[in-house]
Amino acid sequence: MSFIRMIERNSSRDISKLENWDSFIEGVDFSIPKPIDDPNVVDDLLLFYNSTEDEYETSMKNTSDILGRGGEKR
Repeated sequence: MSFIRMIERNSSRDISKLENWDSFIEGVDFSIPKPIDDPNVVDDLLLFYNSTEDEYETSMKNTSDILGRGGEKR
């Protein structure tokens, strides 16, 4: 999915990544760092998904809701 998004984005900053995709993606760590993923704090790590319009809209709403509450849990 990232590969397609970079192609569609058509940004000069992605040229080298796309030309060397296997090396680039091999070095990317997609895991969530444990020190910033405290389940008791809702705004320590906000994941924003935007691969599709629906993901974007859902992430925007969720992020806005969390930030609007000042990070307090519901």
